[in-house]
Amino acid sequence: MSEQDTPQILSLSDPLTMDTFAELEVQARVAGEGLEVEADNCLLLDKFEEAVALYLQIPNADRNALEKLAYSMQLSNNKDSIHALGLDLADATGAGRVVQLRAIIDYSNSYYRNASETQRFDRIDLIKGLVDHVATLPELTRRDVNVLAGAFHLALDRRRDTSDGSAAADEVCGIAMQVLRAKAPAWVDVLALCELLGDYRMYHDPVQKEKIADALSKLNIERSPILAPAFNAAARLKDKKSAIRALSELCRRYKDHEDLASTVASAAVEFDDLSLIDTLPEDLGAAARAFPEVMLVAAINEGNGENAALALQTLGKHLSFNLVQLRESYLSIFNLPYGPDTWPDPRHFLDMRFKEVLELLPPGELREGLKYP
Repeated sequence: MSEQDTPQILSLSDPLTMDTFAELEVQARVAGEGLEVEADNCLLLDKFEEAVALYLQIPNADRNALEKLAYSMQLSNNKDSIHALGLDLADATGAGRVVQLRAIIDYSNSYYRNASETQRFDRIDLIKGLVDHVATLPELTRRDVNVLAGAFHLALDRRRDTSDGSAAADEVCGIAMQVLRAKAPAWVDVLALCELLGDYRMYHDPVQKEKIADALSKLNIERSPILAPAFNAAARLKDKKSAIRALSELCRRYKDHEDLASTVASAAVEFDDLSLIDTLPEDLGAAARAFPEVMLVAAINEGNGENAALALQTLGKHLSFNLVQLRESYLSIFNLPYGPDTWPDPRHFLDMRFKEVLELLPPGELREGLKYP
């Protein structure tokens, strides 16, 4: 290997923090000895399970070590990092607040709760603790704003859970919105739209749809920090003009993103209008139309059983939609699995049109083996 091909390795003499880790763009190692140094170097090599085992051995671990432990747990698919991380945010780093939010998200899903846990947290209290902490910061970084927006969105979800009650969730949303209005006002209108989209009544209540339409009309789509809510609202309203504006701006902002074509393809499937793919540059548009998911939708719309069969042979009998959506928040460490920048997942499209797929296919193994998604 030539010297030019040798990867640059950055030697870190200071303790590794989550903020340092989040900003690293080259391979790095931590110099020195000890359990934390050894664990840090495992983390830097993406050896997350080994890192967890080592961080757990550190006596009286400080917040910095706990953030790295929690992150390593999350990346090794351990959903109970909140107990390892704890609730004391006094010494939290900016990236550590992202880790805290991810821990809350994982814990909020009751599926992952450990029945034998000795301490059970109230989900709204977890979110409120993080929001209250961010509210005390004199300045908000982009990462802090994203955390606050994510916490707001998570509180909206918990508000629909009657076991937590709506009053506490309303308080959390109010605090988050107050801070954003003062320090990041560009987020206010788009999160207000998110709040309306989170109401189940939007599917059948004309008054709620009018509220969504009004909020969408007030949103400056081209200046909105995230675009997914604008498109999601447009899809609910079948407002093609607004959908095109959101997708066109997405293409402008993320023209070099590897998942741009699949994101626009997902949006077109969700809207049930493949002409939305035309918002992509010509080469990416061709790639998007070649996705089997898009080919299947086109075949359904055209009543073309042969093309439907070709698409299904690629998707498989379980109709596995694999289109990946980009995430707009860019929290530097990882893409959160849940947030206001979530683009539509087109898999439910076949819930509505599964019968049409079956009717297009001739009798035979492919049709008989097809499973309802």
